[in-house]
Amino acid sequence: MIAEDWITSKCAQERNIMIRRAQSARIIITCAYCIMGVAILLFVLILPGFGISVRLTTNFTNSGKKLPLQTYHICDTTKSPQYELTYITQAIYVFFAIISYTGIDNFLGLVIFHICGQLDILKNRLARLNKNMNMNFHKALKNCVEQHIRLLRFFDF
Repeated sequence: MIAEDWITSKCAQERNIMIRRAQSARIIITCAYCIMGVAILLFVLILPGFGISVRLTTNFTNSGKKLPLQTYHICDTTKSPQYELTYITQAIYVFFAIISYTGIDNFLGLVIFHICGQLDILKNRLARLNKNMNMNFHKALKNCVEQHIRLLRFFDF
């Protein structure tokens, strides 16, 4: 639906509305990814580097070396190559987990901004409807109703 709306924009005013909404969504999405990047740097690299752990450390069998996530290990992670490999694996896991959570939220935010833009376009078409009384009023009204039904169906995904 989103690609179809970009292809079938009717006039420059409608396209400007869509561009304005898309730019707002892009700014919010960029900020969200920046916040997630800072969170990855802080909780995976910086805090463990200073010996601060954000995980629950009630298990007294934990070694002095801190890992980003509290997990059960099948091997001894206190030795040098196993610790680094486990740390890198957990850091990669945290990165992909954050990207997947943030990606879904950002996609739904983009859909909301797109629907808001389409509702603005529909509002403008309805406002211009009385100006075009002599130019096939029924056809223009029918198009507005079809667009509204299409947007309502898209809400129910």
